[in-house]
Amino acid sequence: MKHTSKTATKTLEKLRAAAGPAGYASLTAPGFMPLHVEMIDQREPLTGATFELWAISHTYEQNGDLMRDPEVVFLRIEGLNFDDPSWYPVEYRQDPIVWSISAKLSPDLIPVKFYPRRQRDLCSFVTTWCSNINSQGHTAQA
Repeated sequence: MKHTSKTATKTLEKLRAAAGPAGYASLTAPGFMPLHVEMIDQREPLTGATFELWAISHTYEQNGDLMRDPEVVFLRIEGLNFDDPSWYPVEYRQDPIVWSISAKLSPDLIPVKFYPRRQRDLCSFVTTWCSNINSQGHTAQA
């Protein structure tokens, strides 16, 4: 599977740090949608390795419903390789109708199947999105 670029990884690590021990942060920047960072799950399926599932999303409200614009779910792996930590985008959601899975995970968060083209395209999107998140000022709060 393809992991995020080094610049995107730096941004994602800043957002993870902003979530702190609670595993959640809601960051705001004037003129932009709020950015939410949330740890969904954490496992240690292999000795010395940590697998975490993170959801990062911009949101807005429509008719009383919270809409994701977009939400990307990442698998963060630390302790397995020289590129530690590595972030792998595994799911994309754009409300109200777009949803795409680029990798399927076991209950232990180990990738069991992935779709190379979708996953590669999502990595490319994440690089641009992380650059936008930086320029919007969300990471300044991290």
